[in-house]
Amino acid sequence: MHTVDILPIAFSAIVFGVLVLNLGYSYLRAKLQD
Repeated sequence: MHTVDILPIAFSAIVFGVLVLNLGYSYLRAKLQD
């Protein structure tokens, strides 16, 4: 497997992780404010 093949997968994983973290953070903040 070449590094070029892994780059798009790693990029997608990072973007997905950031989105999930943002969603979880917003959810926790909304829950704590209640």
